[in-house]
Amino acid sequence: MCCLAYEYEIYREMAKKIPRLGTEVLVEQGKGYIVDVNVIKQTVVVEIEETNNRVEVTINNIKKIFGKSKFKKVEEEEDLKNINLDSDVLEEE
Repeated sequence: MCCLAYEYEIYREMAKKIPRLGTEVLVEQGKGYIVDVNVIKQTVVVEIEETNNRVEVTINNIKKIFGKSKFKKVEEEEDLKNINLDSDVLEEE
């Protein structure tokens, strides 16, 4: 169990670097909203407003974060409580 506690802390630190779901961002392909995140890969999927295409980009390739969100703001602790550490995410590694 101590291994999972360590991984949880690392995951929390990595998650802090990623904008929340629904956040409006600007990427090379245009302006859109984050519709999915991958904390381990440090990527987000952005749905581009003009085309409705979805593109996966690393967080380093986000040019601007506007701070507006399509979704209600949820506290970080609530987001992390929904993570199932026994899920396939850990099994894939």
